[in-house]
Amino acid sequence: MYKSFKAIRDKDGKILKAAPFQGWLKSGTVARVEPNRKWFGNTRIVGQEQLQKFQENLGKVMRDPFQVVMKQTKLPISLLQEKAKQQRVHVTDTESFEYTFGKKSLRKRPKLSCASLEDLSKSVEERVDTYDSTKDRDLTVDERNLERVENPNPLFKAGQSNRVWGELYKVLDSSDVVVQVIDARDPQGTRCRHVEEFLRKEKPHKHLVTVINKVDLVPTWVTRKWISVLSKEMPTIAFHASIQHSFGKGAVINILRQFAALHKDRQQVGLCQC
Repeated sequence: MYKSFKAIRDKDGKILKAAPFQGWLKSGTVARVEPNRKWFGNTRIVGQEQLQKFQENLGKVMRDPFQVVMKQTKLPISLLQEKAKQQRVHVTDTESFEYTFGKKSLRKRPKLSCASLEDLSKSVEERVDTYDSTKDRDLTVDERNLERVENPNPLFKAGQSNRVWGELYKVLDSSDVVVQVIDARDPQGTRCRHVEEFLRKEKPHKHLVTVINKVDLVPTWVTRKWISVLSKEMPTIAFHASIQHSFGKGAVINILRQFAALHKDRQQVGLCQC
């Protein structure tokens, strides 16, 4: 294409053969468009059934931690994303619409336990007769439950500043694969849910891998159970760092090689650990 893209000229510079898309017409020549209906039709069309089917299949693939979407479609899939399912507030179950906004609305009427002043005085007298000072919690104060105000140690606030969070987001943006290292003794407590939700919603094209570290400190059946639970959300690998008896190093290298093979169009694949 590049060899024949230039026009062929003689020694005087006169064009003998015009280049592609470089034709010349005489003055007054009327140029006409080929009478074909494809010039006036839609280039890409899709039906509602195809959109729903595509949305279902794409949702299954995105939720499956062992499948990766390699080639993105040219369709505006952002319009097909499912909206976040919000929890339903059961307001109408406690107070119906008729008794709130209709003719039978009771919201303006006060809800009192006593209908009249006489009933209120009777209830007060009954409470006075049945009052027992030994059972009154307001009179007996437990000193053990008193709140003690102390100067907090600044070491406990380390890693919570906006600057640290800003650096974390910079690392996540510049990485293609994020490795989350959790402790086998408390996997749920050492997970960073905020980072997981951020990658799932804002950066779905990035890969998240979970590495369960220190598996030698827990029984084997515990590690196996946690791998089966966490593998439903993301790829999970058991790992034990040791000079002589290491475990899981080959699995980590293999999964990183798989990610590198999936993105052959890139010169390098960024990796970060959190």
